[in-house]
Amino acid sequence: KQLTNKGFTVTLTALPEEEYLARIESRQYDTFIGGFSVSANGDISRLLSEGNYFNYSSDLMEEYLGRLGTNLGDGEVKTTFDDIQKLYSTDLPFVSLFYEQNALVVRNTVGGDLSPNNGTVYSKINDWYTKTK
Repeated sequence: KQLTNKGFTVTLTALPEEEYLARIESRQYDTFIGGFSVSANGDISRLLSEGNYFNYSSDLMEEYLGRLGTNLGDGEVKTTFDDIQKLYSTDLPFVSLFYEQNALVVRNTVGGDLSPNNGTVYSKINDWYTKTK
């Protein structure tokens, strides 16, 4: 309804799972609602590299992702992920509507070392605090 209020024409088509998956695989859609999982090691390359389900293509993104497959120092890894995040924010190849599990959403009044990891989103919770105005 929000999109139609902004002038978009929206038609939702419910499909049997087999046809839904076949259309995604063959890229026969304008937009789709779906889900994906990120591997335990955090590898996002299949979501952003050539051949992804979002029809996203960027030579610059390929370059950044390629850097991650090399021996980088800690600072270079952080810089590369910063580059990926900036390009993703500019290109916005897909939008995550929600996270099924392991999501951490907090107000900007929560401070401390907010460092969720693969084991738990509550990593270092003992060091969190509430900022006062």
